[in-house]
Amino acid sequence: QESAVAGAPPGEPIPRAFGPAGQHVAERGDLDREAKLRLASTMEDRLHRARHRPAVEAQRLRQSESYRKVRATRHNQPVNPEQRLLLRALRQSHDVLDWQGALTVLAGVPENPGPEWLPVYRSILNICCKALRPEEAKQLFWEKLPQRDTMSYNMMLGLFARLRLEQEAEELLKKMEKEGVEKNGVTYLAAIQVCQEAHRWEDAISLLNELKSKPELESSTSWPAVYLAAMAACARSGKRAETRALMDEMRTKGSLEGNHWNTLLVSCGQDAAAAREVFEEMKAEGFPPRLSDWKSLLGTHRDIREQQQIYEEALAALGPDAELGELWAVLIRTAVGGEDLDAVKWVYQRMRDQGVEPMSDHKQTTPALRRALRWASISFAKAKRQQAEAAEAAAVAAGARQLPPEAPLPLGWSAAVDPTSGQRYFWQEKDPAGTTTWTLPAAATHG
Repeated sequence: QESAVAGAPPGEPIPRAFGPAGQHVAERGDLDREAKLRLASTMEDRLHRARHRPAVEAQRLRQSESYRKVRATRHNQPVNPEQRLLLRALRQSHDVLDWQGALTVLAGVPENPGPEWLPVYRSILNICCKALRPEEAKQLFWEKLPQRDTMSYNMMLGLFARLRLEQEAEELLKKMEKEGVEKNGVTYLAAIQVCQEAHRWEDAISLLNELKSKPELESSTSWPAVYLAAMAACARSGKRAETRALMDEMRTKGSLEGNHWNTLLVSCGQDAAAAREVFEEMKAEGFPPRLSDWKSLLGTHRDIREQQQIYEEALAALGPDAELGELWAVLIRTAVGGEDLDAVKWVYQRMRDQGVEPMSDHKQTTPALRRALRWASISFAKAKRQQAEAAEAAAVAAGARQLPPEAPLPLGWSAAVDPTSGQRYFWQEKDPAGTTTWTLPAAATHG
């Protein structure tokens, strides 16, 4: 899979580059700079997708088995009219991940709430977790919740997975066991997602096998989601055969989804030929390529000309209304990484063909595209500076070639260049203080 941080300027501060998302990772001592850039970009992209999810996609998500299974794990606790009103307000905050608005709801909760208020607290916790607010989520979980139940533990595990906080996730699972809180299928899914983010494919498969041995958790397990997480752990580790084997096994559990095929594409890494085979197989099985699939196929190539051909193919297949910002971002990153500014200009023209001015604030300007455009601007500025320096050096060299050769000094005279003015000055060796002059000695002038 192509790097989301390819072309990133080496000295760009993470908080400035990624805004609030960067603040969460800038001080992480367990990650090197590239890992921080990758995590910050992933967080920024995840938040953007959640807050700008198209209505059709949101409806499809609500109809998915994974969504239904997660909802089914909630306790059917009765809520009073006051709680129902708060939960309705929280649903609005959830749609846009307004964690600050969600926290204001706490003002409407009694000072010492009983377990009957758990649905309200869980809703607030869920918003903080999905908005990637670890400190607020931790405070709610450890200090505010009337009761830490399976569902609230699952929310925290999901947050730690997305933030790649492996150690905290492991400690949370131990705490869950110590408190006697039962695991369900969603717990296993979250634990596998921790492995997915950390590229721990063997641990992911081990957890999957453990879950398969627990038929009592069938009702709370979304097999498509669980297999997808395990496949992603293998794919990100470059384990194509294991990814394929898990997908074939998933066929026996239920229907494949588009994301399973996309993960198989990702497992091809930079093997563009293998990715194309998967791509064609996916289409043959009745899965029309989505934008994310074209993006994954694009990312298996490193040659910018090949990427340009795939872009034209994607444009024809997706139609005129497709939002192409993610594809433009991949193309620009590849061009910048290869220092091919003509290829960047090629992308700029394709953007204009779609009615998008490269440096404008357009609805198709996703965080990934915004980063790529910023890095391209830095590359153009660098190239312009290098051209100016080269031109200046050439002018100096040309001027030096045009100067007549310096005449030899008269016997007993010496010369040096003044560092401030750059001019030569002269003195008679027997009396330097009394003979220093800017004028070339007469004997040298007349030969």
